[in-house]
This record gives sequence, C-alpha cells and structure tokens, in this order.
Amino acid sequence: MSKSLLYSVKDSVVHVSGKTYQCKETLKIMGAKWCQKEQSWVFPGESSIDTVRTSLESILAEAVETQRKINRLQNAERKARKLWEASPEGKKARVIEALRANSPIYHWICCEHCEVISWDRMTAYCMKHADGGNAFRVRGHIWTGD
Repeated sequence: MSKSLLYSVKDSVVHVSGKTYQCKETLKIMGAKWCQKEQSWVFPGESSIDTVRTSLESILAEAVETQRKINRLQNAERKARKLWEASPEGKKARVIEALRANSPIYHWICCEHCEVISWDRMTAYCMKHADGGNAFRVRGHIWTGD
C-alpha cells in the first residue's frame, strides 16, 4: 500500500496523494482534508512527513492483517461447512430439509431414510423402498438395474 501513496510537503503542510481511494476513510479519521486543487489529502497543522507516513502505514498494515484474519476464519468456516455437508449427517439433514420444504428440485427423494448416493445425478438408495436391498431411486423412479 505504501508504494502507491506519495508523500510531499508544500507550504509546510503534508500532502498525501496517489492511490488514496481505499484508505480515504483512514485519512479522514487522521484529520486530513481533501484538497481538490492539489488532488491530494492535506494534513493541517504542524505535522511532519515522517509522523504521517508511519502513522498511516501502521494503521493500514493493521487493517490488512485484520482482513487476513477475517479471510482465514471465513475459509475455515467454508471448509468445515463443506465437510459437514459431505458427511452422512449433513446429507441426511439436506434430505430432511428438502422434504420439509417440498422442494421441486428434490422431488426424487422418497423419504428421510434415503441415503443420497450422488447429489449431482439425483440418485438415492432407501432400504424401505428397495427391492431386496438392490434398488435405487432415480429421479423418483425405482431402478433395479434390469
């Protein structure tokens, strides 16, 4: 981020320019004002360029680290949800949810005892409805492989 920001001193006032759009709220909080004429953020008062640079870069580095932590947590939650959905408990919960919702997408699921073999192919196996344990439910129809 620091490579895209330019720091300068004009008339004993610190100016920050460059790619400031993503950090404009931080600059506002720090007390900077946008100067349309100069196309830069101006720090009023007796601010030194080194103080402004170190303060701004530490705040931005902290914000980047916070965003990384949030991203890591979101990725971990996504992975945990995918693992749960792939588990037998997750598959059964999806079947029960589909049956309760009377979803037309999952009309092929016969009952909550169905074990879903493949969600993509819409095939399920159910001991209650199977003929001798060898029948599949394919899109709502019993298929025995014959």
